[in-house]
Amino acid sequence: VITDGYTLIPLKIFCICHITPNTQDLIPEPRVRATRAHHQLLVFIVNNKEESPLLMLDISQSDALCITRIDDGCQMHDGGWDFLIRGFMSIYIKSNRLGVCDDKQGKLAVTVDVGKHLPGGIGVNVRVRNYERIWVISQMGGCPVGTIGTDPNKPTKSAWKRRSGLKQSGKLSLFIKTNPKSTHAYAATRKYRPVKLKPPSSGKDAKNMDKPFKVLQVGKSTKMGKGVSRAVQPKSNKAGEAARVSMRSATKEKSAIVVMEDKPTMLRRASKAPSLMTP
Repeated sequence: VITDGYTLIPLKIFCICHITPNTQDLIPEPRVRATRAHHQLLVFIVNNKEESPLLMLDISQSDALCITRIDDGCQMHDGGWDFLIRGFMSIYIKSNRLGVCDDKQGKLAVTVDVGKHLPGGIGVNVRVRNYERIWVISQMGGCPVGTIGTDPNKPTKSAWKRRSGLKQSGKLSLFIKTNPKSTHAYAATRKYRPVKLKPPSSGKDAKNMDKPFKVLQVGKSTKMGKGVSRAVQPKSNKAGEAARVSMRSATKEKSAIVVMEDKPTMLRRASKAPSLMTP
């Protein structure tokens, strides 16, 4: 459903039912895994979990909705844009591959072999040595955090290829977030209390990329109690000088939203209330 941004009145309703690529089963209501908006064009990218086509919705003309289907026979999980906002990188479920879709040509541009891969969350773009661009994503190639080169010009040898993984304590990293104005990237784990903090990853601090993650004991600092709490959905603010982490607990336990200083890395504030449910 496409709605008006101001009034939320539905403008267009279209059906995304399709047939699965392997078993040829009809999925009348496939689950949408990701919806991403283009930064320059009036285009939305829609991923569905059960079916294979990636949908590109051109809404530049409200009375003539244009839908482009990009199909390569694999079920998709999640994805995000590269730094040029030209290629949309989508994770393939149980296929050990990642596809890059060209939004201008409306077709699959390249597939990247990532080795053993567990579907993770949305990746982030960072700049490292010699201003090379990479895409950082969790659970790739058997590593808690893996990287893919996304710059076709500098250097060309690593463009659209899997790079070495980053060392991290703990497993099951799901969300990785960063900010262009910050030299840190935050990775949260689903089944562990700490939040992992990666060392600086900007161009001038790229020498620290291979160092281990720094563990932030967010749960202990906020006195979450004896119950198991999970740090999820890290997010930096617009200025890049602070980061927010949601602490999720059981239904009978306390939850919290924690705000941390980016430089130096320290607890700024923890918001806890009986009615607060996270994430």
